[in-house]
Amino acid sequence: MIKALGRMSVVIERVNGRRHGYYTIADEGAFNLTRAPEVLQFNYPEVFQQIEVLALRKEEEANPVANVSSFPDAEERIFGAVANVRSIHNK
Repeated sequence: MIKALGRMSVVIERVNGRRHGYYTIADEGAFNLTRAPEVLQFNYPEVFQQIEVLALRKEEEANPVANVSSFPDAEERIFGAVANVRSIHNK
């Protein structure tokens, strides 16, 4: 499991040696919501692109006559989508 966290850019450090040691989180990686879009785009570009497409479709459905140039940039759309997924998951 610790090795799998590396794929999400989570940095784990071992403290106090092997016998009485423990692990600490040095960097939250994708679990830090402000960095989640960056980590997704770097480690999972196909997932990032799919979320971006879904977010754009949702915005187009909400604002069918809006100018495409008025949409927020990709990072804001991804951040909003991640926040929506997290709020649904926490319910």
